[in-house]
This record gives sequence, structure tokens and C-alpha cells, in this order.
Amino acid sequence: MKTNESIEKRRSIRKFKETNFKLEDINEMLKAGLYAPSSCGRRPWEFIVIDDKILLNQIALGVKNDDYNPQLGIAICTNTKKYVCRKCENMNCDDGWIQDCAAAMQNILLQATELGFGSVWIGILDVEERENVVNELLNLPEDVSTLGIAYIGEADEIPEPRTFDFENIHWNKFGVKSSELEI
Repeated sequence: MKTNESIEKRRSIRKFKETNFKLEDINEMLKAGLYAPSSCGRRPWEFIVIDDKILLNQIALGVKNDDYNPQLGIAICTNTKKYVCRKCENMNCDDGWIQDCAAAMQNILLQATELGFGSVWIGILDVEERENVVNELLNLPEDVSTLGIAYIGEADEIPEPRTFDFENIHWNKFGVKSSELEI
């Protein structure tokens, strides 16, 4: 599958069938996350693979999406001890870890699609109730924060096709439209 095909095909799946994962598929998804771009090359992420069904169900219940039936979870976290700018050697010189971890999440979701799995990004960051549940269940130290969890598995639903709002596309300046743009 080409990159653009994975991008176009990827959908948020919120219902999963029972799925058996091959270790090599999990490794491919993790490797895709590791290849994400990172501000100043810091690579602050920590990935936690969650394949224990009881733990997955506890997380799903705690973050209020227990009807999804997740089959695999990959928590994308940041380790603030790793977030040292290699240029100025300061800790946390900006909050770029959010973008870094978001890029890693997107790579993982796209790789899951390429492998034939459905996926959904469960937002954890800045939702205190979710953060507390995940921190406790995953035994996270104080200097590790979770951006989100990718639930992955065989899709048990077929979402509606995407629609596009071309009004959101501007050319050179806000409000300038292109009549020749085709997507």
C-alpha cells in the first residue's frame, strides 16, 4: 500500500472484533512510531504495548469507551527526563513533545492501516480523569505523561466515507481560494 492510500483509507474505528496479532505486526507499528520526526531529534517518546485483555478493558472502562472492545493498545507517552534540547541542552525548552508524540501516534495509526487493522486515537492528555486512570493502571512515574492510546484491531464496523470541505483551504493568504485545486 502506498502512503497516500494508507492516509485515505485510515478511519477511526470504535468497534473491534477478536484479533490475534503477530509480533512482527506489532513491531512494524512500533517501528513506524520510532521513525516519526522529533523536534531537535529528542525522541522523547515511550511506547507501552498493552495486550493484556484485562488491562485493556480496565483502561477502556476508565476512559469511558468500554464498548469499543479494544484488542491491542499502544500508549504514546513522553518522558520529560529525555526531553533535553540537544542544541541548548535545556530541559523542556518548549512543549514540542506534544507534536513529537502526535507524529509518532499518526505513524502508528497509518502503519496499522497498511497492515489491514482498524485503529482509533484515544486522547488522554489534558483530560484529568483519563490521565489519572491511565497513570495508575500503567504504573507511570511522575515524569512520564501520556498523549494518547492507539486502540488497534480488526474493524467490526464500516464508517461512512469521508467528505471534504474545500472552504478550509486557502492559497497564500487566508481567504484566497484556488479554483484549480483538485483533491
